[in-house]
Amino acid sequence: MTETLNTDSILHFMRQAGYPACELRLFEQVDSTNDWLLQHCRDGARLPLACIAETQSAGRGRRGKVWHSAPGKNLGMSLGWRFALPVSALGAFSLLMGVALVRALKHIGISGAKLKWPNDVLLDNKKLAGILIETVSLGQGKIAVVAGFGVNCDMPVQARTMVEQAITDVCEHLPGHSCNRNQLAALVLGESMQICAGFPANTADLIEEYRRDYDVLQQRAIMIQHANGKRQPALALRVEHNGALRVQVDGDEQLLNAGDVSLRCVS
Repeated sequence: MTETLNTDSILHFMRQAGYPACELRLFEQVDSTNDWLLQHCRDGARLPLACIAETQSAGRGRRGKVWHSAPGKNLGMSLGWRFALPVSALGAFSLLMGVALVRALKHIGISGAKLKWPNDVLLDNKKLAGILIETVSLGQGKIAVVAGFGVNCDMPVQARTMVEQAITDVCEHLPGHSCNRNQLAALVLGESMQICAGFPANTADLIEEYRRDYDVLQQRAIMIQHANGKRQPALALRVEHNGALRVQVDGDEQLLNAGDVSLRCVS
């Protein structure tokens, strides 16, 4: 069971938790919260800026995959932030936003969530949430980074049949099977903003936290699927500070970049 999203409630929870303020736009429906923010970044919007929607008619995940979300049941939101960095410096950013999301889940009593490189949050080996990072050049060496979060809060049975992989939701793991989406939205925003404010200086510490507490792939057998359709069995070793995944293939170590491959666990 979930409640209607409300801007005042979200901002109240942020203040209560001691997070910095953020301009927030809440919509009944948009095509995609990431697309809305990307366009506003191109138009010169003041950042940071967050966008949350009860429904996304064209929500999407990594590599163009459709994100299925029942109206008023899940949490779809994006945060835009300005950096004076080249895009090449963002290799680990998706992983750090994953850390922010897992921290937020811990605050509401969801323990045991893990991160599957590069952008999935798993609980009991089922997908709970996903992250999508996109960028816009602002000129003069500056970029806007948009971090999109999709969290399954109270996924109806019918919606689950539309998803190709095993999924779970927040309500399944909370007493009373009830999720306060306003509180969760505030926590996700607050934790991600804190990480953005310290990026990239905080990368090494956050990657160590990722490896130590959340990495679901470390020392597991995986199947790599390349963009050309080729599949390779491998052993996942660890994530690196630049965001790459170090793997062992036929006895040789290789570095995988998130934009080039997708993968699944086989053990």
